[in-house]
Amino acid sequence: MIVFWLILFFVIRSFPFRFSSIPLWYDPWLYKSMFLAYLNLWTIRDFSALPPRIQSMYEPLLGMIGSSWLMITWWWTESILTWGFVFISFLPILGICLLARRRWTLSWYFAFFLAVFSFTQYEVFWRHYRKQLVAMFFLTIVVWWWERRKWREMMPLVTGVFLVHRPAAVFILCVGVLRGGYLFFRREYKQVIHLWWSILLALLLALPIILPFLQTLFTPLIWFFWREIDIPTLQDGFQQWWTFLTIHEYLLIWWLTLLWACWWVRKKIKPTVDGPILVLAFLFFFVRVFGQWFFFQRMIGYLDMFVLVFAGGACSILWKGQWWKKIVVISICMMQMSMMLYRTYRTYRPLIEKDEFAFLSQIGKTMPSNALVIVPGIDYSPRVQWRTQSDVLAPGLFDLNRRGLLDEAWNSKWVSRSAQEKCIWFQRDYPDLLDRPVYLWVWSKQQKTELKGACFDLLQQGKWWSRRKMNKL
Repeated sequence: MIVFWLILFFVIRSFPFRFSSIPLWYDPWLYKSMFLAYLNLWTIRDFSALPPRIQSMYEPLLGMIGSSWLMITWWWTESILTWGFVFISFLPILGICLLARRRWTLSWYFAFFLAVFSFTQYEVFWRHYRKQLVAMFFLTIVVWWWERRKWREMMPLVTGVFLVHRPAAVFILCVGVLRGGYLFFRREYKQVIHLWWSILLALLLALPIILPFLQTLFTPLIWFFWREIDIPTLQDGFQQWWTFLTIHEYLLIWWLTLLWACWWVRKKIKPTVDGPILVLAFLFFFVRVFGQWFFFQRMIGYLDMFVLVFAGGACSILWKGQWWKKIVVISICMMQMSMMLYRTYRTYRPLIEKDEFAFLSQIGKTMPSNALVIVPGIDYSPRVQWRTQSDVLAPGLFDLNRRGLLDEAWNSKWVSRSAQEKCIWFQRDYPDLLDRPVYLWVWSKQQKTELKGACFDLLQQGKWWSRRKMNKL
C-alpha cells in the first residue's frame, strides 16, 4: 500500500510536466538567475559582486549547491526546476513519516497519506519554495535527533538550517532556549551544556559562509525581527516574499485535520523527558502563525508538518475503534485527497503560454546586451528576466526598482494613466536609464492598458502578450 501511495505521489506531482517543460509559478525563474549569479563567483570569488537582490533574498548554501551542479554537468538542463523538483518536494514528507513512526504504531501510514495529499504541502511545491522545502526536511531531522539527544548528529543539520532559511533558524534559537530552560529546571546541567554547545558549534560552522552576507542578508532580518515592521521601506521590501496561503484559507481547507492534531496533543502526549520537544515545535509554529508574528504566512508550511504528524496519530487511534470511526477516517482522508487533486487539476498549466515562452527564448539571443525591459507585474517579471537575461524594471522586485513601488503604486502610476503620462512618468523618474534601449513587455493582465501612440512602438504581438519599444519624447 505504501508503494502505491508513493507512486501516486510522484505521478501527481509530475503531472504538470507531462504536458509542458515550463516550470510552475515564478520562483523557478528567480532560482535560475541566482544559480547563474553564483556560478560566476567561482571564477572571481567575490561575494560582494552578487546583485543586491540576490544577496538580500537568498541564503548562500543553495546558491553554492546549485552553481556546483551547473559546473559538474556538461550540459544545462532545466529538469531540476521541473520534474526534478518533485524529488526535492518529497523530502519533508520523508521527515514527517520519520517523526510519526518514532512514536506511534500505524500513525506514520496515516501521516504519509495525509502528507501526500496535503493541500498545504502541494502549495509549497507549486510555488517552488525550494529553500523552504530543504529547510523543512532539515528541521524534521533536527527534531528527530533532538528527541533522542543525539547532539553531535544534529549539528550539521542545524548548520544547514542556518544556511538555507533564516526564518527557520529562529525556531532553532527559540526552542533551544526553551528546551535548555526545561532541562535546567530538571537539573540536567550536562544536557544543557551539550545542547547549547552543539547549537553554538553549528553556528560557528556556518559563520565563514555567513560573514560575507552579514550586512545584506542577516542584519536587516535581525532589525526587522525586533522592530516588527515599523519601517515602511523595510515592510515594502519584505512584503512581496510573504505570499502564501492566508490563515483563513488554511483553516477553511485543513480545519478538521488541525482539530485532530490539537486533540491528539491535548489527550495523548505524555509529559516524558523527551516528549515535549515535538509538542513544543508544534506550539511554536502554532503561536507564530496564528499570532501573525514575523513571516507568519510562510510558516504555515512548517506548522502543517507537525499537524500531519499528530493527525496521523489521531487517525491511528480512531482506526482501532468501532467500524463507524473507520468510516469517518476514510471519509476525511478521501475529502482531503479530492481537494488536493482538484487543486492539481486547476494549477497544472504553466502561467506562461508556450508560444510566448519560445519567443522569449529567441529574443534573449538577439536583444542588445544593455537593454532594459519594463514589466508592469511582479509575478511575471522573473520569466522575462530569466529568458532575456536583460535588466528588468518591475514593481517590488529587482534592483532597478529603486523607489520600492509595489503593484498598487504601479497601478496608480501606470495602469490608470494614459500612454503619454506613462512615458512622462518613466522618463522623469528614471532619467539615467534613457540612454539604454528600453522595451516594454505587456502580458494578459495588462493588455487593456492604454499604450497606443505616445512613445510606444509595437514590435511583436501575440495572443496574450506584446513587445513594444520605448522612444524618447
